[in-house]
Order: sequence, then structure tokens, then C-alpha cells
Amino acid sequence: MSLRHYRQRGLSLVELMVALTIGLMILSAATTIMVTSKITYTTQDSLARLQENARFAIHLVSRDIRMAGFYGCADEVSTVVNRLNTGAANAEWFDFSQAVEGSNGSGTLFPSNATVTAVTGVTRVAGSDAFALRYAEPADQILLASEMTQQSASMKVTSNSGLNAGEIVMITDCDGADIFQITNLNNAGGFDNVIHNTGGGSGQWPGNSNDSNPHKLSKAYRADARIMRFNSVRYYVGEKADGVRGLYRQTVSGSGGTAALQHMELVEGVEDMRVSYGVDTNSDKIPDRYVKAGAAGLTTPLQWENVVSMRVGLLFSTVANTDANQAGKTFNTHVDDQTYLVNGEVVDPPDARRERRVFLTTVTLRNRK
Repeated sequence: MSLRHYRQRGLSLVELMVALTIGLMILSAATTIMVTSKITYTTQDSLARLQENARFAIHLVSRDIRMAGFYGCADEVSTVVNRLNTGAANAEWFDFSQAVEGSNGSGTLFPSNATVTAVTGVTRVAGSDAFALRYAEPADQILLASEMTQQSASMKVTSNSGLNAGEIVMITDCDGADIFQITNLNNAGGFDNVIHNTGGGSGQWPGNSNDSNPHKLSKAYRADARIMRFNSVRYYVGEKADGVRGLYRQTVSGSGGTAALQHMELVEGVEDMRVSYGVDTNSDKIPDRYVKAGAAGLTTPLQWENVVSMRVGLLFSTVANTDANQAGKTFNTHVDDQTYLVNGEVVDPPDARRERRVFLTTVTLRNRK
């Protein structure tokens, strides 16, 4: 009896359906793993960027707060003389007697009642706090090259000093200091000559005072005196047209008039900021309580002189990727509708598919005398 060999000529319908089912299951599992891995990676990457932004922002904010009230090696703020035109519009930017000011969410600073305004295209986030700081920049110290011959004399400094006409500066030694605007600067005799005339040059603001001794400093400074740029900065949280919020640092230039505000977005993703101030009630330079700006005991200029530290709370969120191939995508799949406790205050940010974290730092104003 001969044996016949048969070769398979295809699959049965049942076998085909089983194979397709198994293939779809494997494909589905692989797709799920890939999507999950992508979501996990994107979320972790966004949180890493959030933490990096937070470290950067807190570093810069803390540095400015620590420097508030620095006016050289003079012992008392009463020895600092403001030679600027204090009657000019927005002159509170350069009121050195108030090293620190703050708002309680309204955008109005205490105690000057100045208003914090956002840059064009950005809206200040209502309810979020803001604060202002003033100090001389120690990194810019420029020594006088020779003693001033009289109080109204120009100040000779090293050639190519980097100073510019219109800048607000402070000249200081260990006995006192003067704040004034450089009305002109020229190079002669191998020196930069810093000039401080009455008023200001073209486009300069606020200008120097027009009192009985308009261009005289409090004294003729010796060669051991230093000239430093005067910094006046404000911090606030702003929101751009695309809904992304960020922390902004606002400064002002003495050139270009009263509208010469300069805004720098330090980091994206800051949704809210809440600030409280450590008040020393017994003159030991240690905060006895933390209160909000404008609260009882923290409204008048004299009361603000008792502020010796600041506590800053920041609410950060992840920021959507703005690359063209990622437009419209989000970092996670759930909508965050929670409220957060930021520096003791309940904050309800906009519902969004983002991760959020709260950061808190306390900084001492080390230049309080």
C-alpha cells in the first residue's frame, strides 16, 4: 500500500482568526507600553524642568531679597542723602528709605501706594502678591581715582568704567552716601568724569533735585569712596495671551523717560505668589511674626522698617511643549482641579492638564541695621 504525502495549502478560517487575535493582543500590549512610557517620560521631564525653574527663580529672588537695603559700609540709612528729584512722577522707584515694599494681591504697594503694572501683552495675575526691593549693586563697585576737590566737582574714575549717562548711582564710603543721576559722562585726562548737574539730560528721569544746592553732594568724597549702580526691582506674576503664567522681574532705567520700564520673564510656569513679611517687634533683628503687606502693623513707612525677613511661596506648574510637532499636546491625561496651600493661603489655580508643586523659601534681609 503506497503512502500519499499531502502538503498544507493554506489556513483554515478558525486558525486565521486565532492568529489575528493573538497578533492584535500583542500589538495592543506594545502600543499600551509605548504610550505609557511616553506619558511617563514626558511627565518626568516636565517635572524635572519645573524643579529646575523653581531652583533658578528662588535663587534669584533670594539674592535680591538678601541685598535689599544695601548702601555700602555706612552704618545708618539716615546717612544716605537722596539727590534725585523726588517730585518727579513715579519717583518712588528710587525712594531708598523704603528698602522693601509689598502688595497684598491688589497690585498696590505698601507703604508708597505705587501700582505694579505689567509689560504690554502680559496681565498681572489678580490676587497674586508682588513686592519691590531697592539696593546698591555691590558687584559694580567702581573706586574714585582721585579725591573730589569740592562737593560739586565731577568724580574721576577709571577710563572705560562702564558707567553711562542717565544711570542712577550711589557714591558711598563708611561715613555716608549720596544717590544721584549721572547727567553726563566724558573721558578726559585718562579718566571717566562722572557729572551730576541740576535736573537731567535729554530723556533722563527723574533728574537731580532743584534745591538750593542742586548739584552738590553731601561732601567731597575721597579716593576710597565707591560708585555703585542703584537697583530698584519689582517682582510679580503675569499671564501672557496664551494663558501661560510666569514670574517677572521689573526694573526701571533712568534714560528714556518715565516709561522706560524693563520687564524680564525669569521663568515660565509660576502660577501664583504669596508673600509674608517677618516683623521684628522687640528690636532684636529676629522676626516675631509674619504678616501680609497692608495688614495691621505693616502699613506705614516706620512699620516697614521693622521688616527683617521675607517668606515667599510660589506655585509652579508644568508648561506645555511649544514645539511645532507638539502643539496642543499636554503633559498628562488628568485635569488638575485641586486647590493648593501657598504660604498659608488657599490658592485655586485654573483647571488644567498640568502637574503642580508648591515651593516656599524664607530669606533674611541681612542689611537691616
